[in-house]
Amino acid sequence: MVLMATLPIATHSKNATHPGKAAWQATLSAPLDYPIDIISGELVSTDARQAFDPIWGTINTGWGHGSGFLGHPTQKSTAPASMTLTWYSHVEKKFFTGSWNLDTRRLSHYFNTDYSVRNPYTQRIHKETYHRFTIGMAPKGHVQLWIGGDNEQKEAGTYQAHEIQVRPNALAEDAKYLANPEFLRLVYRDDLDNNAKTQRYLQLYGKTTPERLQAWSTPRTWKIVIESTDQQTIHQPAVDILHLINGERIANLSHPILNYKTDHLAPPELLLISWSDPQGRRKRIKMHFDAQKIQQAMRTLSAGNTDIILRVTLSDQQSNAQIMLQAAQEKIDPTLLKLEFGYL
Repeated sequence: MVLMATLPIATHSKNATHPGKAAWQATLSAPLDYPIDIISGELVSTDARQAFDPIWGTINTGWGHGSGFLGHPTQKSTAPASMTLTWYSHVEKKFFTGSWNLDTRRLSHYFNTDYSVRNPYTQRIHKETYHRFTIGMAPKGHVQLWIGGDNEQKEAGTYQAHEIQVRPNALAEDAKYLANPEFLRLVYRDDLDNNAKTQRYLQLYGKTTPERLQAWSTPRTWKIVIESTDQQTIHQPAVDILHLINGERIANLSHPILNYKTDHLAPPELLLISWSDPQGRRKRIKMHFDAQKIQQAMRTLSAGNTDIILRVTLSDQQSNAQIMLQAAQEKIDPTLLKLEFGYL
């Protein structure tokens, strides 16, 4: 059984001409191997402002993964028009700063757009909105802005900060801990040298660089095809979660009777597929991809100018799945970090 279609995630523009408003809030992000401390920063719109200061602590939650939210806004506001950031990089032992104007038309468009999410348990579809910003800081002053909701996140702008010199006595009172050598040593020890998750990340990918992040953001045209070795035991297969290596997240791509084409998206990092067994129980399989290898494989296959297919063959008896990446007659077996099987 093969399910194929060409429907991307469903979005709906509520009012394309009216300036969008949302009860928006923002969070901060940095790669696992690039712990930073925010010194100051803010997102500012005509009627709202969110500030960032050292209370956020040391941040290295992973590229595109936020570090939580402070408070919950109740009033809808226009899209932020400017962004400023100043941070300290523990790896580079440098301060970076920048100030930028944002694309308010683009952000307002997202505020005016909702997207559909299917509940994997009940199969019911509901609407969600874009109202959250994630700001990522990376080596050499690389800055990425994402906009999203509870289940989706998309790139919304890339910016460049510059290095500055900051004397310890010039630090604000709440940031003077960054002049403490013992604190800096402990951060390096706990977040880098003695952190198993970070060390595994470094073994797999090496150090994060702006060049690699830019390569990971390169879009490809590819689609997911789900097959079954037994049509009697696997019903209504569906993609429930799709995370991309550039920090984007895609909500349920379609209703389960349809299928999934992902035009001009970065390669996948995490894919969760679910299906129903004959007793109506919802099963799932989660695939964690090696970001470097899946990106390289898609780059190799895209040279042929044909559609790339990520083919997933489900086997209920083996509680497993076979993964194959192909374009035309060429095939690549992508390496997975981890494969998890179970019930929803």
